[in-house]
Amino acid sequence: MIPIGFERLYRLPFCCYNKKISTKIQPQPVLEVNNMPKNMNLLLNTDWLFHYGPELEGEFSPILLPHTFQLPYYGENEFYVGCGVYKRTLRLTREDLDGLLLLAFEGVFQYVKGWLNGIEIGEHLGGYTPFDLELTHAAHVGDNELILRVDNFWRADLPPRAGEHTFCGGIYREVSLCRLPRMHIRRNGIFIIYPERGSQWRANGAGN
Repeated sequence: MIPIGFERLYRLPFCCYNKKISTKIQPQPVLEVNNMPKNMNLLLNTDWLFHYGPELEGEFSPILLPHTFQLPYYGENEFYVGCGVYKRTLRLTREDLDGLLLLAFEGVFQYVKGWLNGIEIGEHLGGYTPFDLELTHAAHVGDNELILRVDNFWRADLPPRAGEHTFCGGIYREVSLCRLPRMHIRRNGIFIIYPERGSQWRANGAGN
């Protein structure tokens, strides 16, 4: 039995994790991003391919996001620890490349490294914070192959280092394609700092 509300927690029906059902999903080979105006977000939760292992090439199966390597707490004493590779194609026009292109992630557990057209676009450590990977330098007009390699290996420098929960890897939150003007306020780039001045504190706004 799956606890009540479990599907809502992961924002994806259990059937989408079932291998037999997911293989029936027929993803579109490319994503059309025609004339997307600047300062726009496009949700990328569909049309992904996935396979287990560190190799960037392999036998892929269609999946949807959010996604985990393995559904936790479901009748198994152990869970998968290792790598998984996600892949999809983005089709871009010349107008789409006028601004800054970013992939915006809401959560990936817990290390991800990405490539677009074979060019590295960055990496991120940590399974609980949103982050961006910039595509601008690697994108071109036409079809662009996006590959993301994720792992959930235990690391002493990353929380959580221990606990009673299983830590299933994967892109377990939504991903968006963002196009911004060259001059912009960075996503998650506004914060408050509290410099100490003797016995008094003052809050300053900051951003980048």
